[in-house]
Amino acid sequence: MVFFGVTALSQGLWSVLFVGTWLGLPTAIYLDARSLAEYTEWPKYRWLYIASSLVWVVAVVPGLIYLWRRRSAVDAGN
Repeated sequence: MVFFGVTALSQGLWSVLFVGTWLGLPTAIYLDARSLAEYTEWPKYRWLYIASSLVWVVAVVPGLIYLWRRRSAVDAGN
């Protein structure tokens, strides 16, 4: 939504949303991986997910991969 909202939103609002999501994804992955580590041994390479999500052009890819693999890890742990 933030990426395609460039034409619909004002520049200031779009900038705030863009920076918020750009920094929010690595933060969310870090916090989620830290809480998930109590229940399962996955993810071993959480720093790789965090570092790759800081590249704003492809940030959605590591986010989707993390969520997909997280679901598999949690389902396997139950």
